[in-house]
Formats: sequence, structure tokens, C-alpha cells
Amino acid sequence: MANFTLILLFMPKKSNFPACFIDSKFIITGANGFVGSHLCTAMHKLGLNPVQFVRTTLSNLQNEGTRVEVDLTDRNTVFELISTLKPHYVVHLAGSKNRNDDAMCFRGSYDRNLSISLNIIESCIAVPGFKKLIFLGSCDEYGMSQSPFNEIHQENPTNSYGLSKLATTKLLSSLYSSHQFQSIVLRPSVIYGPNQGADMFLPALIQSLLAGKDYPMTHGDQIRDFIYIDDVVDAIFKSFLFSESSEALVLNIAAGVSLSIKNIAHITASLIHPNKLKLLKIGAVPYRRNEVMNYSVNIERARNLLGWQPTTKLEQGLHQTISYYSSQLDLSLQNQ
Repeated sequence: MANFTLILLFMPKKSNFPACFIDSKFIITGANGFVGSHLCTAMHKLGLNPVQFVRTTLSNLQNEGTRVEVDLTDRNTVFELISTLKPHYVVHLAGSKNRNDDAMCFRGSYDRNLSISLNIIESCIAVPGFKKLIFLGSCDEYGMSQSPFNEIHQENPTNSYGLSKLATTKLLSSLYSSHQFQSIVLRPSVIYGPNQGADMFLPALIQSLLAGKDYPMTHGDQIRDFIYIDDVVDAIFKSFLFSESSEALVLNIAAGVSLSIKNIAHITASLIHPNKLKLLKIGAVPYRRNEVMNYSVNIERARNLLGWQPTTKLEQGLHQTISYYSSQLDLSLQNQ
């Protein structure tokens, strides 16, 4: 017997989503993660009750709803669980985020991420009436490809994360050709927003500046496109609504505006307080080996096919993100 724990945390309410989705069943993998937690919150506000696949229920990113603690690398467990739940839609967000480019580290991250994806996809194929899988890829799949990144460009990932994401993207493309398996791959640029882990640039920068600590960084000449989390969630909703496609869709999801990391750091520090600029220790950290310097992204295909476009301006998103971490710092100080 497969081993999993299902926790029902609330009863579903009437859905405000289009009527055709009222009886639809959704599964979100990686629901305790940054994107997953925001997506589940947004779905609950619309009256949708996705089943949330999580590695552990012991997390500070908790959502109301139905949670299943499951090891997604366990093929039999995943197959039994999905066969039991019979979803119509799966949003696959789970996976290791190791961006190490060390050749000796490629296997662990690659094997784990591809294994998880295979388990999810194979199980979905076996479900009668399954409609669509939405996979969160990454612009890391492009790597050293021509910039601005375009879906028709040849990908050239430089780390295990991008390589494993690309492997799943290619798998989904092949499965459409062989089985007409419906999927949409969303390739976001650099996502940011409230409640993101401190292993990412903006949360680490904001928390350091709010605490009055120096922030050592590179010279900051890397060009990046930062997309606010709400816009990514909106792209996922637009993917639910998208009708059946004649191909396995791959769509870039980004703000469509690229700035240098140094410029982003200056804007962020100034929004907190101009005196925070002195805490930026620019040039104190070397660039990563094989770092992609120009991370510009073309988003015309998502605009044209999904009818999606970003609506959160950078300063607006940064203000909301700073406000969140500032409130968390205040709570922490109150509890000391």
C-alpha cells in the first residue's frame, strides 16, 4: 500500500471561477513553496479547492485546503494517489532548485527533478478525462542562448536546474506528438514578492537593508527581468482557461523590462530609505562561474496566445514586497 497522508483543512466553498470549472479537480505540486502558496491562496479566494501535494505539512507556508504529504520520487505512491484523486488539471511546481553548475552536482538535481516530473506526467496520462498539465519551467532553460530569450531559440542551460527543467519541457513536447497530451510550459523570469525564501536575491537584499546590515554583492552588471508573483499566478489562471492547443505550448512569463542588478539594488535601497544606499557593497562578491549576464525576455507569445500581460510595475511590486518584510521584522522584534 502506498504511503501518503491526506489532511482536509476546510470544506470547499462555491466557486467564483467560470462555470465550466465548478466540478473540476485540481492538484498543485510544491504547494508549500513560494509560487505554490500564492497560487493556492488565489484559488481559494475564487472558491477553488486544489489538492496540495507537499513534501511536509510542517511548514511556515501554510494554506487552507486539502494537503497531501507525499514523496513525489516514489512512483507507486504518486500513481496510486493521482489515480485515486482523478484530477482534471495539475499544476506542477515541485522540484529541486539547485543552480550549481558543478558537473559533479548535475546528477542529483537532474535525476530528482526529472523523476518527479515523470511520475506526475505518467500518472496524469492514465487518468480518464484528464485535461491539462501546467508545468512551471524557467528562463534558466535558455542559459547561454541568444537574448532576448524567445521560445523559438535553441536552449543552452548552464546549470542542473535549467537542464532538468528543459528535460521536462522536451518530454511534454514529445508526449503531445505521441499521445496528444495537453500541457502548457510557463517559463518565468526572476519571480519575486512577499514570503519568498532568503536564498533569492531580492528577499536577501531587502531583509539585510531593513536590518541595517551591509549587503555584499557583485558589480551588478547582470541584466535581469523581475516578474511579480501575482502576475505569474495570473498566467497560471490564464493557462487553465486556454482551450486545447495543437501543440505543447511553451510560453515566456516576464515583466518585459530588464534592468541591471545594480540598478535594481539602488531602486530597492532608495524605496526603503536613501540612507540604505551606503549599505550596498557593490563589487564585494565575484560573479558566478558561467553566469548568464543578459537575461532579457520576449513575452509576445504569452500576450498573443493567453491574452496575458504583466500588470505590476517594478516599483509597485518592490513596495509591496518591502512592506511585507518590514511587517515581518516588526513582528520579530515584538516577539523578542
